Amino acid sequence: MEATSVALSLYPPKSQRPKSLKRFRALKVSCDHSSIEVRTVSYRPPGTEHNLLNEVCFSLPQKSFGLIFGRSGSGKTTLLQLLAGFSKPTSGSVCVQKYGNDGKPNRLPEILTPEKVGIVFQFPERYCY
Repeated sequence: MEATSVALSLYPPKSQRPKSLKRFRALKVSCDHSSIEVRTVSYRPPGTEHNLLNEVCFSLPQKSFGLIFGRSGSGKTTLLQLLAGFSKPTSGSVCVQKYGNDGKPNRLPEILTPEKVGIVFQFPERYCY
C-alpha cells in the first residue's frame, strides 16, 4: 500500500467564523479502511459554555501522513490532546482499526486509549505526565 497524505483544517462553522474567514472552505476528509478514525468529536472544557471542537470527523489511512492546520486558537492542540488521550471528548469517539497481513480489518474498531499512543513533545519540560 502506498503512503498517502491527509490534510485537516480546523475552522469553526461558517456562522461562527469571523468575517475574514467566511470565504475559507474547510476540507472534508474521508478514507476507506482507516487505521485512525475520529467520529463526530466535540470537546467542551469543564466549566465552559462553548465547544472548542464541534463534530470533527476524519479518517487517517494506514501508512499515511496527516497534517492538521489552522489559525491560532482553532483547536489543533486540543484535537491532538484528544488523540493522545490527555482529554476525553465531550461527545464522539476516537477509534483505531487493526489490519491483518492481508490488508483487511481483522476485528472491530477499538477506542483509542493513552496506552496505545506514543508521543514526542517539542518542549517535554512543559508536560509532567
